[in-house]
Amino acid sequence: MKSLRPAVSRKAIIIFTRIPLPGQTKTRLQRELTPEQSAAAQTGFLKDVYHTCCLLPHDLFVFYTPGKESAEKALKKILSGEKQKQFYRQQGEGLGDKMFQAISFLLGKHYGACVLIGSDIPQMKAFHIEEAFRLLESNDVVFGPSLDGGYYLVGMKKPHRIVFEEFEEGGGTVLEKAIRLSARANLRCGIGPPCPDIDEPEELKRLVHQIATGEEKGCFHTRHFLQKIHWLK
Repeated sequence: MKSLRPAVSRKAIIIFTRIPLPGQTKTRLQRELTPEQSAAAQTGFLKDVYHTCCLLPHDLFVFYTPGKESAEKALKKILSGEKQKQFYRQQGEGLGDKMFQAISFLLGKHYGACVLIGSDIPQMKAFHIEEAFRLLESNDVVFGPSLDGGYYLVGMKKPHRIVFEEFEEGGGTVLEKAIRLSARANLRCGIGPPCPDIDEPEELKRLVHQIATGEEKGCFHTRHFLQKIHWLK
């Protein structure tokens, strides 16, 4: 049966990810992990993010970097069960353009709001996404700041390409530039709660400490990975 909700109320969540392949994902973690372990870490992050998204009632989509058919099947197996979702290959030139294309595609399908999140944020909770949708009620664009000067989440009600101009992956001023560009276009900009992402071994060690001390009580898939490599008891 089709939903009777008005189209404007429909909300979409995009998980934006690479396929976890050794040597092709989380390469900065390879300063202390093997390529296989780095890919396994990404798998744990991705599963935790997916589990959190499954707690919410919104439609879920996964946009991934294209790869071999076997790799794409592996990704769909990693994210199997729990909640119905649709998979799409990322389109565009450069990460900023790819994010814009994904958001624009779904907003063109009559969703009233769309939030895109990364896949290296195992500590993200449902309230991070719900707060983003709440902020979108009174703003044109919403960002969820990460701790490195970037953002782990971007949400819109209409596609605004200018937000993704000057996008530099891994740059420490990504969020600052995006806010400045939003202001230049007279877009109302909301800032959601921060959430750490994990790119560097030091960031992963910080998570280990938070889990060990009880500060972080979630991240169950990442926790299992850390136990497997003996970083966590």
